[in-house]
Amino acid sequence: MPMDKPNSIALIIIGILSFMASKISTAMIIVFVFMILDYVTGIMALYVTGKDFDKKIAFKGIIKKLAYGLFLFMALCIDAVIFEKTSLMGVSLGFPIFTDATTIYILGTEGLSLISNLKKCGVNIPSWMAKPFELMIGAVKRAFNVKV
Repeated sequence: MPMDKPNSIALIIIGILSFMASKISTAMIIVFVFMILDYVTGIMALYVTGKDFDKKIAFKGIIKKLAYGLFLFMALCIDAVIFEKTSLMGVSLGFPIFTDATTIYILGTEGLSLISNLKKCGVNIPSWMAKPFELMIGAVKRAFNVKV
């Protein structure tokens, strides 16, 4: 008996989530928390600055957060393939380099955005607080010798 499309899609999503759940690190959980906090503080900043809430912009923000999740999933997949294939050759990389780099990069960008939103809400944040997030982004760029 063939499955209908919603059930097939649900099974694919469950499979992806199961794969990711087995790979989730503390840093990834922090990234997801930062994404939620960034979204919430963005809405708070709108209110404080007197700007109108725009559903289209808010929806684009949600899409961006979901895209970051897909970006992270892509890194997990790359690492899974690399680990599987290198282990067949008797080589071990020791850690998931693309997953870690992606997690660090997203954490850096979300952290800077969160700080920006909090400043718009009137929170006096010292300049040194942004430094760790800037260092995260810079470290990933240097490690892969890329401009993002």
